[in-house]
Amino acid sequence: MIIMRRPFRAAVACLFALCTASLTVAFSPAPAWASSPVTAVYYSGLGCAGLPQAGAAARRLREQAGPCIPGLNGGTGFYNGRWASSTHCDPSHATYPATLNGHPVTQLVGFSLGRLGPLYLLRASSSLAAKVNSIIMLDPGSSEIAGNDCDTNYNSAGNLASWLARSSANRLVIIAGTDTQANGYAGINNVYLSSLSVATRKAQVLVCAANLSHASVMSTYGPQLIGQVSPSTCPGGSVAADIPASPPPPSPPARPIFTVMNTSETPPDGVWFRNSPQTANTDRVTGHGVYASDKVRLHCYAYGDAVGPYKNRLWYYVDNVTRPVVSGNGAANVGYLNAHYINDGAAANQVDAGVPPC
Repeated sequence: MIIMRRPFRAAVACLFALCTASLTVAFSPAPAWASSPVTAVYYSGLGCAGLPQAGAAARRLREQAGPCIPGLNGGTGFYNGRWASSTHCDPSHATYPATLNGHPVTQLVGFSLGRLGPLYLLRASSSLAAKVNSIIMLDPGSSEIAGNDCDTNYNSAGNLASWLARSSANRLVIIAGTDTQANGYAGINNVYLSSLSVATRKAQVLVCAANLSHASVMSTYGPQLIGQVSPSTCPGGSVAADIPASPPPPSPPARPIFTVMNTSETPPDGVWFRNSPQTANTDRVTGHGVYASDKVRLHCYAYGDAVGPYKNRLWYYVDNVTRPVVSGNGAANVGYLNAHYINDGAAANQVDAGVPPC
């Protein structure tokens, strides 16, 4: 039997030091935000993609659950947490404190799959969304958007339109690399921009074509745009995109609309919308939900916490057609509502016809 003593321990020590150094790189804070004129939150692409170029963001959120490892998943930059949830399409992890470094967040930036981060924030917190005046998407994709139900099933176009309508100063900037330009910009055109008027597109939306690979869009424009005042013209190396005026996409199948009920079981009258099918997951903003006699449109369903005497675990993602915006901040009045509060005549936990899963 061969007994390895000091050489083995030395090798382990060196290996441990190497691993520690690597992980330290991933967790060590980057102070670039201190000099940034704009307080920004960055949402990474798949895994930890783009973190190294996002040092100017005051908060950097990764997509994956595990740590960011240099050379493995793009993790060579400091991060504060995770924006994606283990629950499919749950937006609650995209939120952040009311202020960062003493300032409200006014800019949201998402690279690749991280495009969902700003969209999740608009769904998850009307109060935080009210302070945002700039959303930047770096090469969000085309077929990637059209084929992702977290983009298509949650009224992304309507939520962006509502946010832009809050203030003429709000800006949506999309840097379109070769991925986003594919299929004539079909992803952003049909899923994100389809609810915008021509006037709004012209005044508040900037789509810039950059003939760069997916990763190069982030490495080139991430450091230029994150934490900076949103550009009014396309940054160097890109040009204003000539998005074809394609015909509008086919109208989605009509979703059922029902009047709400049981809203005054716990006085005063009213039930808050939830950000996911969990009772505790609400922003508790007055008016973000339903009151007696309101009508809601059912977009999709999911199962979660039980509500009411019949233990109804069925939840619907809905929009309030009676009061489509939240009074006070103008946010889209959308969210999850348990079926206990929907007067559809169905038994507990029975899905209404024509409503797809979320």
